Amino acid sequence: ENPECGMFLAIKGGNNGESHNHNDIGSFILYRNGKPVLIDAGVGEDTRQTFSKDRYKIWSMQSLYHNVAAIGGQGQMNGAQYKASDVVYDEQDRRLTLELKDSYLPEVGIESYKRTATLKDGVATVTDSIRLNEEKEVDFIFMTHREPKLENGGKILLTEGCVLNYSTELEAEIEEFDPVGMDTNTLWDTEKLYRIHLKTTAKEFAFTFTVTV
Repeated sequence: ENPECGMFLAIKGGNNGESHNHNDIGSFILYRNGKPVLIDAGVGEDTRQTFSKDRYKIWSMQSLYHNVAAIGGQGQMNGAQYKASDVVYDEQDRRLTLELKDSYLPEVGIESYKRTATLKDGVATVTDSIRLNEEKEVDFIFMTHREPKLENGGKILLTEGCVLNYSTELEAEIEEFDPVGMDTNTLWDTEKLYRIHLKTTAKEFAFTFTVTV
């Protein structure tokens, strides 16, 4: 939709071997009326590490600091072989579906990780359907630049009057962290960033998250 009026949703496909890559296949950003709600934190100042073999030790390059799940404590890997597959966009329903299992190491044990995202009638919806080879902890991560507020009944208050709705089967936690190496005062007008963690432990499941106003 119009990024300056109403909701705007963008989601990343491709692979993790692109120029200036972050490990962020399937991650998304959400804006309302031109203002950020769920974010990609961005990048810090370039250093020797940024262009070295240790690039992916920098927090902002890791999928653990993007809007995508950690599985068994593991995030995505870097390299062109770590990619989205079975990408389908339904123009009529404005629905994008991606298979994300190949963006993680095989030993993480993901048999399928399908993410479906839609933006319709001012409601952003993300559904994650995951099947693992054994029961593991799955942590659905959402990044914000303003402090979220936990409410009863599976609701988290976000900025710009938005509400993240989630299943109460999930355990919710808000983490405030220091974005080391990044000038977030310039980028986001804040000294702190936040990760929303929504956790479950299971082998096969599907959860839907919506952002409403």
